Amino acid sequence: MSEIAVLKQINDVAFKQKVLIKFLNSEAIILLKDKFDRHLPLKAIRLEQHTLYCKGAVKLNLDFSYSETYTAHFKVDNEKYLIETTPKVENGQVVLDIKRVYHLQLRKTVRYKVPHNTEIKLLIGSHNEQSCLVHSAVTDLNSLGCSVVLNSTTTTFQAGDLIDAVLINGTESSVQLQGIIRNVRQHGPEQSAVGVEFHHMLYCAEDKLISMISELHSKTHLKSS
Repeated sequence: MSEIAVLKQINDVAFKQKVLIKFLNSEAIILLKDKFDRHLPLKAIRLEQHTLYCKGAVKLNLDFSYSETYTAHFKVDNEKYLIETTPKVENGQVVLDIKRVYHLQLRKTVRYKVPHNTEIKLLIGSHNEQSCLVHSAVTDLNSLGCSVVLNSTTTTFQAGDLIDAVLINGTESSVQLQGIIRNVRQHGPEQSAVGVEFHHMLYCAEDKLISMISELHSKTHLKSS
């Protein structure tokens, strides 16, 4: 199945600033897309508030239309981010005013958000083959994985870690599975968000997982249609 690119806007101001500072310190390249769909490489040298100052060969009178909004993308920790900006040149530098920042996520299936009135949890009982007991609330779910929220800004989970867990849908059903931690990020001022890819589950558990997803589909999509 082909992957779907999903742009998720970053609204957490502190996390957005953290991503931009990390990008600046990494000395990576940002690629600015011009009106001819060319990607022009720029080197970010300074960040002030919501503005990036860059070095690079950009001719606004040739490559861009004044006052139009363009996009630029960069990578931080192998995660791809995109900004919307109206570029300009000041004192020989390319100035990118940052209007919005998005996290580019590649997905193979549609994710269904878990409504507030639906209680789906992921109970993690083993972390890298070491016993543990971690309760987490599932925020979205698909057939390949889920995102969960932990009530702490610090966690020992890291990308690439292996877990054994039970996916619990209230008192109705549960699915035992093994998974891989794909990403860990801050989620608001007091929580962490963890992305989990399902690695292995029993054949008989597939039907239970599909039932959970079907229930979410009926609650989120069919009600609003």
